[in-house]
Amino acid sequence: MKKRYLQVCGVVFLLAFAACGSSGGGSSSTDAAFPTSVGVDVSAVSSANLQNVNFSVSKAGIPDTGTMSAPITTATDVADLVNKLSDNLFSGIAAALNSELALTSTQISGTAFGGTVKVDFSNYNYDVDGDGTNDPCSGTAAISSSQYACFRAWFNDSRLMIGYVQTAPTSDTAGKGVVIVSPTLVADAATLAAIGMGNDVMAYLVWNNTAASTNSFDGYASGTMATGKEFIVGRIVSSSDAENKVTLQTAAFFATDQIIPIPNPPPGGGTTDFTVDQVLFNSQFIVAGTNLLFENHFYLDGASVADQQNDTPFCGVIATGDPASGGNPADVALCTAEGISLTGIEYPTLAASDASKTQFPAASVFPETPTF
Repeated sequence: MKKRYLQVCGVVFLLAFAACGSSGGGSSSTDAAFPTSVGVDVSAVSSANLQNVNFSVSKAGIPDTGTMSAPITTATDVADLVNKLSDNLFSGIAAALNSELALTSTQISGTAFGGTVKVDFSNYNYDVDGDGTNDPCSGTAAISSSQYACFRAWFNDSRLMIGYVQTAPTSDTAGKGVVIVSPTLVADAATLAAIGMGNDVMAYLVWNNTAASTNSFDGYASGTMATGKEFIVGRIVSSSDAENKVTLQTAAFFATDQIIPIPNPPPGGGTTDFTVDQVLFNSQFIVAGTNLLFENHFYLDGASVADQQNDTPFCGVIATGDPASGGNPADVALCTAEGISLTGIEYPTLAASDASKTQFPAASVFPETPTF
């Protein structure tokens, strides 16, 4: 699924660095530029794009009036809010700094978000992606087949993000890269209130969109993800294909136990409240499609919560959240007919200790204040 890009130097940028030139002789290099967005767009199932548009953006997902809305919004809230917050960050960075970048850039600065952003491209000698070896940094804004454009960035003398771009974006791809980021550092109070975020969010984001027809994203986040929901850590795994079929998988450890109302299957109807501290969720839908297929699994203190929906795919109408077929959400025939299936899709793995992925490295690697 294509994203919106910012045109600079005759190229377009997504959450990475885009090509503006190449070096002569030997292996080619491209220079870096910050993109404007990252992640897979799940707004097709957000309140802003549904028939019932009177719901708050902080409750992005199937409207609360729908029979199946509660378990769906638990997951889509987080994914849509993280996308909005990261878009706010990277679009501002791209507008401020992309025109300053070149192959030989080692340090740049500019004005964004009413303050000063500084970026250092020198080798940080650290393993941001957690593969067991230090990232192969070029030491400049150049990207080659064997070296990445590694960077550390500060806003108003506070740490903003550290990471790298491995593959530069093009006019219709996002490229490939990894970043640890404090996105709320550059979001004003009005923005945070509008998207339902707290001011303490940290994130670890991995994106891979090197072909226009496919896009994948894997992100971890900690902090207050949505109004009243504080996470020890949450994980978002999403992808889209050439048919605009979006698969969204989430997992979350709540900092405090949550009460989640779950609709009872026919003929009883009604809902049952479950107290949980961990939620796993899988869903799939087609952009501009009719239905959404989802399943979930709940835990409390490490023990599985035995509710009627655990690991059972349910089919709901995107526009309302109601069951797609005859009031019975377990009837998935209409979702199957639409080409939506969760067969073979596993829940994403998550441990409370994964919160460490979202934290900045020591000051010896990423100084508290800019290096220049």
